[in-house]
Amino acid sequence: MQDLTLNMRFNVIVLAIPIAINVALYSMLGALLYAGWEFVGWVTR
Repeated sequence: MQDLTLNMRFNVIVLAIPIAINVALYSMLGALLYAGWEFVGWVTR
């Protein structure tokens, strides 16, 4: 029984890693897009 819970926990970690990487990449991309938009707005003002 202990082995099963350990295996489930390991699977959750393995699944969570790429999700966390994707979230970090998308938030970085969103921040870059927002900064670019702000910069364009500042230049064209």
